[in-house]
Amino acid sequence: MPIYSMIIVDDEEFNREQLVNLFDWDAVGFHIVESFASYETASAFLRRSSVDVLFTDIRLGNHDGIELAREGRALNSGMETVLISAFSEFEYARDAISAEVFDYLLKPVLPDKIGECFERLRKKLDQKRQMSEDMREYANLVRYSFYSDIFTGMITTREDAECLAAENRFDPELDRHGYLLMCLRDDEKGFKNRPLYGHDSMTAMIRQLSGSAGGSYTLYAVAMQEQQLWLLAIVAPPELSGKRSAAFAARFCSDFKAACSFDVRCEIADRDSDLLALAKRFREKRMPAPDRDGNIAKIKEYVKSGEAISAVNLIRRIAKKDRQDDEELRGFIRTVIDSIRESESPSSEPIEAYLSRLDGMDADRMMEGLAVLLPKLSSEMSGLSYNEYYISYAKRYVVEHISEELSLEKVAESVALSPAYFSRYFRELTGDRFIDYLCRMRVERAKELLLQPDIRLSDVYQMVGYHSRSRFYALFFEETGMTPHEYRKYHLGENTGGY
Repeated sequence: MPIYSMIIVDDEEFNREQLVNLFDWDAVGFHIVESFASYETASAFLRRSSVDVLFTDIRLGNHDGIELAREGRALNSGMETVLISAFSEFEYARDAISAEVFDYLLKPVLPDKIGECFERLRKKLDQKRQMSEDMREYANLVRYSFYSDIFTGMITTREDAECLAAENRFDPELDRHGYLLMCLRDDEKGFKNRPLYGHDSMTAMIRQLSGSAGGSYTLYAVAMQEQQLWLLAIVAPPELSGKRSAAFAARFCSDFKAACSFDVRCEIADRDSDLLALAKRFREKRMPAPDRDGNIAKIKEYVKSGEAISAVNLIRRIAKKDRQDDEELRGFIRTVIDSIRESESPSSEPIEAYLSRLDGMDADRMMEGLAVLLPKLSSEMSGLSYNEYYISYAKRYVVEHISEELSLEKVAESVALSPAYFSRYFRELTGDRFIDYLCRMRVERAKELLLQPDIRLSDVYQMVGYHSRSRFYALFFEETGMTPHEYRKYHLGENTGGY
């Protein structure tokens, strides 16, 4: 069971000692780091240290526990607060809500009430910790895939790298790092004959080693052959110098042996502050370009996991990169479909319908048809609803880009369909014209913004993607029966500010 750190604050010594000794706190998941008799001493502690929980009386001399909670959350947004107060101080409860206090206990506080409160708090903290771990795991996988794709040649331009990073909501900071490409050689057995071989154990080993050789750096495995493992170390730019990188490699060998219990030879294969240039030299010297089988395997994996649009976009990128003409693209698509049929045995009817028309299609038509076929296969293979897959993707795109200039053409492009087909398809499946849905979503977002009094009315229409205030006001009135000003006044009261 995780143990969460906590401080207790009460200016009455008897009450403070009672709270400290009320439970075996460690047994219920909380460790009391310190207890304080004043606001000032507790505040000073929070400025230099972080804790998971603040347990405080609301009356603290000339200050109060809500002030302390706000100050603590400003320094550590993840800190939770439990307040104790007399019933007569009910007005404080409203302030406690605004300070995002977890619970508000009224005196006299019985042990069972405190126990119940902290049981709920521990469950919340457990959920937050698990969510944080899940997010870190996802971020690690995204970054691992990002650097792997660069070294295998799936990403070759800065534009593609920044676009992919933005889609996955992380900043690779390409201009702020140095990159060391290290070659590890296992002359005794070869890496593929070691127990650590395999994605999960390899990833765990790399995480264990990250940061262990001194300085601040991160490691990614970018390629493996029989007796060679290439690792990318992202380091501070000064580490790129010859002497420092050699010392880095020597320290790393020692740390590797301590972690994995066998010797390796380690050398700096290359170094650069330009990651894409480093990866290009690596591919030219040591690795063949991604072959057709590797690309097909990746396309199949996308389809199988419910990422059919990613599969379509990959096929489009391959066709562009290899400069395929219509006949070459047609042959590649047939190979992809045959491979999917061989390994997954999906329903043949939609495949045969598409293939029967394939010879008469140009490249654009082939891709449009593929953008319909692959989601159908993906729906069957992944268990996702085909209708929900396509429409939910388009709807999610609208919500995420609601402040931008959205059009039928732009959203259709996001799901790799022609505007005419997407428009007809959207209406058949939802009963809505796309433009009506888009307008409704803009109004719904405007409602959310209008309930935030610090946002000026005159800014709202631009924040939901309109250039014309009058057009927005007319649409808003049509949907709600109120002007934006009337809507804000109705929900927030008289004193709501103007333009």
